[in-house]
Amino acid sequence: MRMNRRGFLAHAGFAAGGSICCGVPCEQDVRYAQLPEDIQALYRPDFAKALPDLSLEDLIEELCARGVYAEGEFHVGRIRKNAAGDPLKAFGKFLYTESELLLYAMVARLHDRGQ
Repeated sequence: MRMNRRGFLAHAGFAAGGSICCGVPCEQDVRYAQLPEDIQALYRPDFAKALPDLSLEDLIEELCARGVYAEGEFHVGRIRKNAAGDPLKAFGKFLYTESELLLYAMVARLHDRGQ
């Protein structure tokens, strides 16, 4: 059973603690098969087309810069913390915070690459 994306992010926001240090090198060797199940559950094929101006590597770099991905781990609670300052992006019929859409796009592109 797949968890609702927004429900997962909201839950993760309450469960997350601590902060992410800046200046940590961003690990680019991210593979879909190695993602935690809760992150894999965010996969939806249509998100592969989100943020078309950004490459997969750009998406990962942006997630690192925002503290969502660091030292090979995802800190999705950071998306909730970023929400106040993140611009909203329209995709499909919905608005998403930029950090949220970056994560969804990265998961979809990793899945589609077979990584």
